[in-house]
Amino acid sequence: MYIFQSYLHQEIHVIISLMEKETLILLHGGPGLDPSYFFPSLDPLKDSFNIVTYTIGSTTSEPTLTNLQTEYSSMLQSLENENFSIIAHSFGSFLALSEATIEKYDNINKIFLVNWIYNSEWIEEFYERNPEEKNNNFTSLKDSFIHYSKYYFKDLSLASSVFDKIKYSDKIFKQISLEFGKISLFELANKLSQKIVSISSEYDGITSKQYHNKINKMLNLNNYHFKNSGHFPFIEQPKLFLEIISEETKVKE
Repeated sequence: MYIFQSYLHQEIHVIISLMEKETLILLHGGPGLDPSYFFPSLDPLKDSFNIVTYTIGSTTSEPTLTNLQTEYSSMLQSLENENFSIIAHSFGSFLALSEATIEKYDNINKIFLVNWIYNSEWIEEFYERNPEEKNNNFTSLKDSFIHYSKYYFKDLSLASSVFDKIKYSDKIFKQISLEFGKISLFELANKLSQKIVSISSEYDGITSKQYHNKINKMLNLNNYHFKNSGHFPFIEQPKLFLEIISEETKVKE
C-alpha cells in the first residue's frame, strides 16, 4: 500500500492508489511551464500507475540547471526503493538524462523521451528553418508560446486550450534559457540507452525529426514516430500514445 507523500514544500503532487502499482514520473517541458498540460490526456494512466508530477523549478530560490537537478534528485530519493518509469517531455529530458537517474538505474523500467533535447543544436536548427523568428522579443513566456503555436501543433485549434491553462514562470524561463548552450546529454543518454524509448513527431516544428534521428541512430534507440502530431503527441494522438506506454511498461517474462 502506498501512503500519501508530501515533500518539497508540497509542490510535488502524488496521485495515490491503494493498489500496488508502478510509479510513473512525469517531467514537463519548458523551462517555466507546469505539468497541467499532461492532463486530461494522460488521466487514463492513473488506473495503472501511481503518477508523480511536480513543477520544475518551483522550490528553488535561484533557478539554475544545477539547482533543477538538485530538486529532481531530492524527488527521486523520496521514492526510496520503488520501481518506476519516466515520461519526460521536451526540456524535461534534461532531468531524465541526469546522474540522479543513473543512480536509480536498477529501479527504472522505462524512460520515455518525448520530442526531447540532448544538446543545444535544436535551437540552431530551428532558426535555420525559420530565420524570420530569430529576433523576436516577447513580454511574457505565454505570449511566446501562443506566437509559436504553429510549430507546436499540427491541429492549431488545440493550442489555446493547452496554453491558456498553463501557469507560466517568466523568471525560470529567463534564467534557465541563458544556460541552454551548456546542455550536452549524449554521454548520459548513452549510459541510459537500454532504458530509453524515444518518441518523435512528424509535425514538430521545435525539435525536428532529423534532430531525433541523429541520436536515435547513434545510440540505436527504440523510437516511435507519430505521423499526425506536433510537439505534444499525447494531446494530438492520445490513444496511440497510451497504447505505447502500456505496451512498453509491461514486465517481460
